[in-house]
Amino acid sequence: MTRDEWALRRRVQYHLRKAMRAAVGRPMQWGRDDCALFHGDVHLAATGFDPCSAYRGRYRTMRGAHRVLGRGGLPKALRAVARRQGWCRVKAVNARIGDVGLVPVGCAVAVVVCVRRGEWVGRNEAGFSIVTSEAVRMAWTIA
Repeated sequence: MTRDEWALRRRVQYHLRKAMRAAVGRPMQWGRDDCALFHGDVHLAATGFDPCSAYRGRYRTMRGAHRVLGRGGLPKALRAVARRQGWCRVKAVNARIGDVGLVPVGCAVAVVVCVRRGEWVGRNEAGFSIVTSEAVRMAWTIA
């Protein structure tokens, strides 16, 4: 790992832990603090790039999020961001701090961020959830 990559991952880790503390006991709000924007806010604070800029402020409900994301939904939107940023696909078990993934949630998917090797965090209705790499269906490395 290069010095720049190490510094990037440390910044992401710092902002991710800060976001996790802020989410405890606070209900999720669609369009302001949902699974995608949770990741987007962390990434924006750590890198200055907002992966959610095309969607931010354009919806207030789950239905609105589905409408704004359009056909292909969150997986298609995340793949497009990954392509623009030059993020590469990675196996979830090989992911490092700050890498981004998708997990199935009922009949939908949610964005999760690798918080440490083998553990991913995602925003939920009452705070956040930790899932293992086995639950992650697609993942991208941010460096």
